[in-house]
Amino acid sequence: MPGIPPECSDGDACNGTETCDPGTGGCLPGTPLTCDDGDACNGVETCAPATGCVAGIAVVCGDGDACNGTETCDPGTGTCLPGTPLDCNDNVACTLDSCDPALGCQNNLPVGSDTVGCLLAELRAALAEPPDGAFTRRRLPRRLRKIVERTYTTVETADVSNHALSIQLFGKAQKRLGQFVRIVKNADRRDRIEALYAVRLVSIARGAMTAMQPLISG
Repeated sequence: MPGIPPECSDGDACNGTETCDPGTGGCLPGTPLTCDDGDACNGVETCAPATGCVAGIAVVCGDGDACNGTETCDPGTGTCLPGTPLDCNDNVACTLDSCDPALGCQNNLPVGSDTVGCLLAELRAALAEPPDGAFTRRRLPRRLRKIVERTYTTVETADVSNHALSIQLFGKAQKRLGQFVRIVKNADRRDRIEALYAVRLVSIARGAMTAMQPLISG
């Protein structure tokens, strides 16, 4: 009759799997588990006798403030490292640049005629000194500058007009800028203007159009 094999397992998964020596029938110890993965950032690993290795609790480095950058963890020490603070300057003189701890950079355009004038001045400057090779058609920059100058004149007139006329004139100026945007986008599709420069012009023009809207709504 076959014998009863020895029971070598001690029920502790942490010290390895015990085996039986066929030559002697004696139990041999197992190889203890190594639960530490060498990464201090994911916490201290432990061992549960019933199940084996148990993951640690990860280090949380984020302080909830988007403005001071994304904090990271050093795997060797588990120490939190500071992030790189955000630079919220968008290089647009007309925007109010700030940082919201929850949302990050905020580059807001105030509404009103002062902002409209500021953006039109920026549009003027952008057209006065385009990047090298920005246009592939000579007449296009002249046409765009003409629209901006007419818009500028209309806005100046609106600023000194009575309320009813001012609304009409700002509406007219907004339509002109809408035409400006369509021309630039069409030129971009036809490769007649450098793409990034086109994006810049459209962004400024749309900003001015947005700033005009409360002046048109009365």
